[in-house]
This record gives sequence, C-alpha cells and structure tokens, in this order.
Amino acid sequence: MKSFYRIYFFETNIFCILLTLIVLVGGYISAKRDGVDESVTRYLAWTNILYCITDLLASYFRGVPGLWVKYVLYIVNIIYICIPLVFAFILVEYSFYRLKGRSFFKTTNGKIFLSPLVISFIIVLTSPISHFAFSINDSNLYQRSVGAYLIPIVSWLYYISTTIRILIGIIKSGSFQERENLKPLAQFAVWPLIANILQIFFYGITVCQVGFTLSIMIFYISRLRNQILSDEVTNLKNHRDFNIYINNYIQSSEPHELYICIIDIRHFKSINDTFGILEGDIVLRVIGQIISKTCEQIDHNIFVCRYTGDKFIIANKNNNQLELDTLKLTIKDNIQKENLKQMKDYDYEVSLGSAYGIINSTSDFNNLLKKAKEELKTDKFHIHQDSEDLENI
Repeated sequence: MKSFYRIYFFETNIFCILLTLIVLVGGYISAKRDGVDESVTRYLAWTNILYCITDLLASYFRGVPGLWVKYVLYIVNIIYICIPLVFAFILVEYSFYRLKGRSFFKTTNGKIFLSPLVISFIIVLTSPISHFAFSINDSNLYQRSVGAYLIPIVSWLYYISTTIRILIGIIKSGSFQERENLKPLAQFAVWPLIANILQIFFYGITVCQVGFTLSIMIFYISRLRNQILSDEVTNLKNHRDFNIYINNYIQSSEPHELYICIIDIRHFKSINDTFGILEGDIVLRVIGQIISKTCEQIDHNIFVCRYTGDKFIIANKNNNQLELDTLKLTIKDNIQKENLKQMKDYDYEVSLGSAYGIINSTSDFNNLLKKAKEELKTDKFHIHQDSEDLENI
C-alpha cells in the first residue's frame, strides 16, 4: 500500500511538472519572440513546480527514520502549506491589476486583506514549535492539527474573491472585447479552490497541484488566444476574429440584421514611406483607439477590428439608421479633434463605407461587404474631389 501511494504521488506530481514546464517554456519563447510580458505565467509556473517538488519529497521521506529527516520534513511541509497561500495571493493581485491597472495590496483595502495571509504564514512558520498547523511524530509521519483546517480558509477567501471580482468585471465592462477576454479568467481561481477543498476533506489524496496546473493552463491558453485573435499593433481584434464573429451569424438557424462599416486610413502608404514604419504604427494605434472609444460610447456591443493593413471594420446588429449615421460622423469628428491636438506634419484622415442588411449565408455577407466597399470608394472619390476644389479656390 505504501509503494502504491508513492507511485501515485510520483506520477501525479511528475505529470503536473511536465505540463507546467511546457507552459513555462512557451511563456519564455513568447516573451523573447514577441516581447510579451509573461511574468505572471512564470510566477504561477514556478510556484506550482516548487509545490510538486515538496510533495514528492514529503512522500519520499514519510516514515523514514532519522532526526535529520524530521528537520527535512518540517521544512518541506512548511513550504508545502504556504504555497497555496502564495498561489492565491498571485491570483488576487493579477485579477485586480487586470481590471483596475494597479496593485491591490498597495490599496487600503488590500493591506487589510493581506493581514490574514501574514497571520497564516506566522502560524505555519512557528508550527515546528507550537504544532498548531501540523507536527511530525516520532515515526516521522505528518499529522494535521487544528490550524491545518483554518489556514486553507484564507486561500479559499482569496480564490472566491478573485472569481467574484472577475465576474463583476465581466458584468460591468462596457467593452464587448474586454468581456470576451475576461470570460476564460472566470475559471482562473475555480479549479485551485475545488482542488484545495478536496484535499482538505479527503485526507491522503494529492490534487492541489492538479488544480494549480489547470489554472495555469487556462491562464496561458487565454493569453495565447488573445494573441492569436488580437492585432499586435492596435490591440484590437484582428481579421481572424472577425471571421469567427461573422461565422456565428452565418451558422445561426435564423437570419440576423447586421451593420458593417469599413474605415480606411487615407494616405497611409505615404506616411509609411515618408516618416517610417514606426510612425505608421502610431497612426494605426491612434486611429484604432479613436474608433474603439467612439463605438463604446454609442454601443458597448459594437465589434471593432483591424481588418487589413490600413483598414478597420466595425460591425453590430439591430442599430437604427440614425445611430449608424451618428457613429460615422462622430468617428470623423473625433479624428478631426485629434488633428487639432497633435503637432505633426500630416493629418489623420479616414474614408468610411457602410452597409446594412440581413445575413443568413456567406453570400449574404459577401454582398453586404461589397456594398460597404462600394460606398467606401464613393467616399474616397468625394473627399478627393473636395480636396481638388479647395486647391482651385
């Protein structure tokens, strides 16, 4: 039976370590290649790997005679009990920073929220003397004490608060794209919570690291998904995500009304050639932000993406014509306001082409897109004519 438990502990921990190492290597490659900040992934991954190693050591030395073994077991179990608290701490801090853009534990409420964590660490660190959280008996076997049931409550509090905070963020978010990005993170703290509860109430099993590994995988996959479906220059959705958005309408059993608007940056090639690619990226970011913020002010559910090099697309359903006309005018007005603020040797200018119709198939969408492109050409022609008229005055 003892050998069975050692094999079970060994296989579980090695499997979790291997999966975590895959995520860790992927994070390092992503950070080096794309300049993406993967520090949270690394913190979570190394925390889980350390947890697995301490669990392996605890299972290996359990019941082995010797005074030095007892000291090793005390050190290993202190780390083992503290790591779920550290993992929960990272989740709380990241979720708050992700939603608010600042550190939670530097706020007044955060400092109060930090006190249970500090108290828990003190209890665990003093357990070799007080035996409040655990003890190692004369046979060098681990024994739980009262504190072993109280300390996990702090982790549960952090996990639950993280999940609630993300769910509130999803509900309150005014951006469709932000809600989509936050949805995978709603599971972020759920799996560690479930695993931690199971391990406390079913003594002898080891599943905490499984919950940690699932959480890390969800976090990493959601990051990859955002990178795949987001434009790296503007941070808006990209062409691939737009195709997914449209396919959801096409594959629906019922026809849907859909509005699309193509926005083209005028003289973009000239700006790139004259001022360089980096300046061109700045133009894309500025125009993208103006379009995104304008759409959010009118309707939070409007889909915004960078469609191709110098083109953006916005799409939405069930808008009335007045709202659509207002949206186009507001985008142009906001771009003109940006021109008044900036001190550059060129102006931001865009042409817009829109279309509205019912889609239930790929051909319906292609026809809608064709109409929008035709209006875009018309708008470009009118702007060109207006420019020539001004020059002739």
